Amino acid sequence: MADNYLEKRMEDYARGRLGTKSSSSKRSGLKYPHQQVLVCGGDRSDTAEELVRKLAAAGCTVCFTAADANRGSSLAQNCGARFYPVAVAAIAVDLNKRGEHIDTVVLINPASIKEAIDETSVMEPRQWLVVSDTPVEIPQGYLCSSITGRTPRATAVLALALIHPAVEDGSVRL
Repeated sequence: MADNYLEKRMEDYARGRLGTKSSSSKRSGLKYPHQQVLVCGGDRSDTAEELVRKLAAAGCTVCFTAADANRGSSLAQNCGARFYPVAVAAIAVDLNKRGEHIDTVVLINPASIKEAIDETSVMEPRQWLVVSDTPVEIPQGYLCSSITGRTPRATAVLALALIHPAVEDGSVRL
């Protein structure tokens, strides 16, 4: 009987149903709601890696793509994110099988914002966020936000704030 109890407790702990909130949540007093985020281009800049780490630390389920499989696997192992070395269409199929839904798609330094949004629209996210090393212009008719940051940490913190569910079209709704 004790074995069954311990097995159940370990399973609950592994699934995140037990334990305490992260230390960063305790310090700031800010509660960040769970979201599932896809970061496209997780190895395209230091900002991308910092963003994947910050999102995972905030309690988001983070999926990301990376061109460099070794670097992607290493990042996933270090921060608890899910690395996908496949195309977006295959990611959508896998998420569908898992019964999961992407809330936000973050595009890191996309070659074409329009093409990147069109490619990821199959996931029907609530929003898109473009994070770029240089200023970008969002194509007309596409509802997404963009950030051009100076430091990886500051950009990642700002991105974390912008993808919060209370932020809609650049304004906060309470």
